[in-house]
Amino acid sequence: MPSDARGVSYDSSVPNNFIPTEDADTLSLKRIDPYHVEFTQKRGGKVVMTGTRTISRDGKEMTIVTKGSDARGQTVNNVEVFERR
Repeated sequence: MPSDARGVSYDSSVPNNFIPTEDADTLSLKRIDPYHVEFTQKRGGKVVMTGTRTISRDGKEMTIVTKGSDARGQTVNNVEVFERR
């Protein structure tokens, strides 16, 4: 199972199931197409973050857009771009 820089793991092979994360009790993933995934994170049943993950058609770039609030209640409005080396 892949993990991010914080060591938080995501099993994205099971769309529409809830998976615990650091900032939320649950994570729901919805595969839109082979290049796009939408996600919703909830804490105590309330939506705290939403976003998208997009893979470029050539597979060399991934963009993650996240909006909401983290575990400390801080506003999150991030755009992260990752390039394959």
